[in-house]
Amino acid sequence: MIIVWGIAILALALFLISSIMKGQNVLKTNRFLSSLSDDDLYNTFTFEIKDLEDLSIKLISESLEIQKTDEQNISVELYGSWHKAIEPEFSCKNNMLIIEQNKKNALYNRLVRVKVPSSIISKNTNFNASIVSGLFNIDNFDINRLNVSNVSGLILIKNVICNETNTNNVSGISRIEQCKINQVTADSVSGSIYLDGSFDSVNANAVSGGISVSNNIDFTKDCNFNVTSGSISIDLPENSNASLNCASFSGRVSNEFTGSKDKALNEKLGNGSYTLKAESVSGSISINKK
Repeated sequence: MIIVWGIAILALALFLISSIMKGQNVLKTNRFLSSLSDDDLYNTFTFEIKDLEDLSIKLISESLEIQKTDEQNISVELYGSWHKAIEPEFSCKNNMLIIEQNKKNALYNRLVRVKVPSSIISKNTNFNASIVSGLFNIDNFDINRLNVSNVSGLILIKNVICNETNTNNVSGISRIEQCKINQVTADSVSGSIYLDGSFDSVNANAVSGGISVSNNIDFTKDCNFNVTSGSISIDLPENSNASLNCASFSGRVSNEFTGSKDKALNEKLGNGSYTLKAESVSGSISINKK
């Protein structure tokens, strides 16, 4: 018991420290992005690819937006305080575009905006993005796989349809909104995870932060939700078929479908065709009707 509480206290301390640092960085970034205008455009690079298979982006102190466009070519727009020595490096070959910025510069007023033509995207296209200290935003794509990692900042994924999405956020919030995704894997060390849309299966883990899931459809495969210091809230349709395996060490588990409340619940909804496992060390767990 002492070890468990020690872990919870350590997680809370890490959360408080990282929240202060994260808040300062996010504030600087938000100020820049909110005031962004065409006058902040530093340079634009264009690339001709007929059928995009992979888009891979690696940044350090920049925010990243991926947008759909009706133009013919991919364009990469750089906004903010860039100069020649720190411009990203580009590699374009074999239906793949790689964008890398490896020159560390602790500024939070730079943005990379990648505009991808809808005509070159297919259900086999993969997007991979890795940023260290910035905000990530993607909207309105139908692709195969999306992988996003962020060290300190927001991950925002909206209106995306894909087979698989993987997010890893060390110190920041991850939001997946109005999406249709077969398999979601979301991990966070210090920050919460929010999922809203239609999902076949979800595996979500947070050390210091909560997990909130609102699913428009019933899951079709086993799901796992784990937090150390935080709550778990899962909204399911009324006709769900889950075998619930939920437990909280220092909180309460509630099931709105049956009205049950306890430290641990093992109950079946419908025919129980899939397993929904949820565990929290310090926080409540609620299974709610959608």
